[in-house]
Amino acid sequence: MAALQSYGVTKVEELIVYDIKGSLDRAYEEALESDKLFDIEVPSAQLQTIKIFDADDNLVLSVVMEKDGVVEDEKAKKMLNRAEFLASYSNTSIYKLID
Repeated sequence: MAALQSYGVTKVEELIVYDIKGSLDRAYEEALESDKLFDIEVPSAQLQTIKIFDADDNLVLSVVMEKDGVVEDEKAKKMLNRAEFLASYSNTSIYKLID
């Protein structure tokens, strides 16, 4: 009891009322504004992937190049000439080696 009395008389704290809806509305508006500040256009490189599989469906070679680019690797050229085109999706072409 002596410890309580030594600190003096405590005051009743005032009730603090928060405007939650107003705070959320302001935060939402700030988030929308911040999106406009960071609107950065990044140039996308048009890349194409060529995947060549063997007769057992094992990936033998994967080449990434610019779209409409030329395959410069001799090994890749030879495999591509021996392969049959199967499918293409997105920026990926699938080939299978024929023996």
